Amino acid sequence: MSLSNGSITDSSGAISFGNENLSTTGTIDGGAITGTSITGSGATHTLGTIEISGNTIRSTDSSRININDTFRATVFESETGLMTIDEISGFPRVRSLRGDNFLVFSAIPVYSGSIIFEGATADAFETTISPTDPTADRTITIPDNSGTIITTGSTDAVVEGMMAPDSIGQNELKTLSTLQILNSSGTVLKTVHGAGA
Repeated sequence: MSLSNGSITDSSGAISFGNENLSTTGTIDGGAITGTSITGSGATHTLGTIEISGNTIRSTDSSRININDTFRATVFESETGLMTIDEISGFPRVRSLRGDNFLVFSAIPVYSGSIIFEGATADAFETTISPTDPTADRTITIPDNSGTIITTGSTDAVVEGMMAPDSIGQNELKTLSTLQILNSSGTVLKTVHGAGA
């Protein structure tokens, strides 16, 4: 072992301090540091440009941290905690913590799957929107007005105010009864169509 120009070297290439502690108020420079654990004093620690302060990790030279491998977590939460992404219910879900409202600015492609809505109460019942396997490109347009979507399972859902004048004719009736008003010569003056018995 030799001490020269402020450096300690050993002919074997390794210097062991046994179970003793090594303390310095300066900086340790070198290659890889290997150990079972690295503990630093103080509240903030920096590795390169990554700073760890308590439970917060941030970049010191950017507003983004890039992770080049798979990153897993039990729950992903937005900065203010208004949105979470998790698998707590046994399937992937995106949950809003602000009145169950979720604003989407772009299309969400869902392939071979469904969109599930929990509703106002987190319980065992959900509403599922699931497409039938299409045989061509299909477009379903939601109109520019407020109201309730009516399905084939709806009963007594269509009211008079939803129909424009003269919007229902004989072609829209499943069964048809026709009343004709004739003049004295047998000419049809008026034809009235109604739902048949």
